[in-house]
Amino acid sequence: KRNEGLSGWVLNNRQSVLVGDLHTDPRWERRDDRTGLHRSAMVVPLLVGEDIMGVIMVYHRNPTMFNTDQLDLVQAVAKQIAIAINNTQLYGLIRDQAERLGDMLPGARVFAAIQDAASAADLAFLTVPDDAIEGVAGSLTWRPGQAVVHCSGSLSLDVLETARRQGATVGAIHPLQTFANVENAIQNLPGSTFALETEDDALLAELEGIARALQGQPI
Repeated sequence: KRNEGLSGWVLNNRQSVLVGDLHTDPRWERRDDRTGLHRSAMVVPLLVGEDIMGVIMVYHRNPTMFNTDQLDLVQAVAKQIAIAINNTQLYGLIRDQAERLGDMLPGARVFAAIQDAASAADLAFLTVPDDAIEGVAGSLTWRPGQAVVHCSGSLSLDVLETARRQGATVGAIHPLQTFANVENAIQNLPGSTFALETEDDALLAELEGIARALQGQPI
């Protein structure tokens, strides 16, 4: 708890502590016979950005058993644990939001795994950051008859080469417009010019239709 004991001090101060003798540390709260056996301690916060997920507490029965090198090691481990916890919570949040959105859209399907979504799609848009497009495309299995499209304005179709080699048709669509935020995008997307790239006539016609449905001008 934030206001109780040594762990509470670490939570409140967002700092690691190395304690040589818990019996002389005023922050240590002795609760039962078992806690009285602890003498040395390292307590490290689990931090991700401004968020604190909890603490790691490492004890020893003898005094002064830990040093700063060991504390550095526990801090490195704590960082990875905090990221893993945060990613798990973020995945659960995104999953819940996707399921709620799916319930609101008739005929929508929600997939737990990206490969399941990719396998089911006839037209897949990779709307990840530019530096992740090639890696995501290369990590998935594609099939003939699919179209795989990225939305980067700075990358060529070469980043989709893995999908192309597996028989998928590849393309790109991107508005020639920058947007400061979502609200700005919604306001300024109509009337924007959309750059399209593909070697497939059927996919080109489909991308042109998407651009026009967004009240844009395809080129």
